[in-house]
Amino acid sequence: IDIVIAYSGLRDILIPVRDRTILNNLKINFKKIEEISKINDTIGYHVYCIENDEIYCRNFAPLYGIEEEAATGSSNGALFGYLYMNSIIKKVEPIAYQGENYGHISKIFGKIKKEGDNKIKIYIGSEF
Repeated sequence: IDIVIAYSGLRDILIPVRDRTILNNLKINFKKIEEISKINDTIGYHVYCIENDEIYCRNFAPLYGIEEEAATGSSNGALFGYLYMNSIIKKVEPIAYQGENYGHISKIFGKIKKEGDNKIKIYIGSEF
């Protein structure tokens, strides 16, 4: 899976990692994320892994004063769309778990609806 810039109202850099151990133990360079976000005109990084058919993620937006976000609807909407449109996931009601490293997991629910040729609409909800 590639690193991509995805859009669902805001532009995010989607970065896959191999597993939750890596995801939960990232060494974050907020200054570098800020610089790269500025160069690419993005909000920040949305780092994720897929483990046992479940999506886990972390979100960093230091350019906008958010070191780490506990639940991110727009970023997960972009992630769901990217994963679905590229056949990486098949679920039309994916769930992302965010904040595991905090010890307070947020569930972000998606509902993907096909809207004609190569178009989808994504609805997002959450549970904290």
